[in-house]
Amino acid sequence: MSRPDARSIAKYSFGSMPFVATSAVNNGVINWLTPKKGETIDKGNCITVSPINGQAFYQKNDFLGRGGAGSAIIILRNDNLNELNGLFLASTITNNFTRFSYNDQINSESVKKEVIKLPVTMEGEPDWAYMENYMRGMMQKAQNRIKKFQDTKPQYLKHDISKWKEFKIGDLFESFNGKIDIQRKNLVEDGKNIVLSSGDKIAGGVMGKTNVDAPLFGPNTITVDMFGSVSYRNFRYVMVTHARIFTLVAKGFTMNELIGNFLAVAISSVTRKYQYNDMCSWNKIHKSVIKLPVTSQGEPNWAYMERYMREVMRRGEQRLRQLTARRIEEIEEDAEMAAWVQALLEKEQMERQTVVAHKVTSAVMAEFGSRYAAMDVRAWNAVVWAYLQPRAKQYNIVFDVDAVPLAAE
Repeated sequence: MSRPDARSIAKYSFGSMPFVATSAVNNGVINWLTPKKGETIDKGNCITVSPINGQAFYQKNDFLGRGGAGSAIIILRNDNLNELNGLFLASTITNNFTRFSYNDQINSESVKKEVIKLPVTMEGEPDWAYMENYMRGMMQKAQNRIKKFQDTKPQYLKHDISKWKEFKIGDLFESFNGKIDIQRKNLVEDGKNIVLSSGDKIAGGVMGKTNVDAPLFGPNTITVDMFGSVSYRNFRYVMVTHARIFTLVAKGFTMNELIGNFLAVAISSVTRKYQYNDMCSWNKIHKSVIKLPVTSQGEPNWAYMERYMREVMRRGEQRLRQLTARRIEEIEEDAEMAAWVQALLEKEQMERQTVVAHKVTSAVMAEFGSRYAAMDVRAWNAVVWAYLQPRAKQYNIVFDVDAVPLAAE
């Protein structure tokens, strides 16, 4: 077990070596960099673990790992490790560590004390051959699914941005921060206000609900967290102060859902480089520029943005319906998942009388996310909720649409 050398992504130039950080997606890779001369490279054939969200990935190739302070990734090595059993172990570790978060981070000592269940030989040793064979079968199933989904491949909209104009983010928005440091102890299930924090992409940055009297923001605003995640918000919310999330309020124009999502994507092109060791802030981005379509007078073309996003959403909904139908079939054909969901529904109903759909979605993602790695948060919600609909009456399922607003990606 080890940690990488301290590194700041801002001090590197773009290159061909993956930079592995605490991201919960894309195998932990947040950028591709050029190593410095004489720098120690982190060798592949290992498992990396994020201390912030517990996400584990198998790293086949050499990489630059995020190091420095408590946010440094944890690197696990074993002489028996290879790609197949490494993928098996990474999935097992992730499932075991999903209870960790930014406010309750993992460290090297806590990892050592964690216990995971593995298949064993007659001698009681880890059965490496079984893990390899199991993952070989899973990869074959994944290849079969890829072939099935090829006909639903998205058709991307093309546009000429050569005539677009650059605008400073600070000329388009004002920025505000939360005023009260809301802690987890302040969260209540029936709270009147949604609380936003940094780092949780699955929940769209939603930490929970509270009755704490704090400044309200939104709707029709954009939030940016310290990791550079940008989200359009169509609801009212309060923000924590300890996680350095801030909100952007339109200056001199009217923002709606379509324009807001367009701008969130544009701002993401600026903020995606930030991370824990180099946190995103208003002071760092307000002078940065984003490119936007313009009118003949050189002003932002809000009507174009609306038309473009309307078409993006139309195509997205069409593809989502296709994918959802296929995914529901897969869940029903996946005997292990179907039995697992059935047991979860029965347990939730017995303990709470009411089953909350978004909690089921989060649980299913944590348990089977690695098996269906191509699915994003929105797809998971659509699939699981569609699967739960015909079972709603039997298990008293509540579909709380506002419980987990989704981030604008």
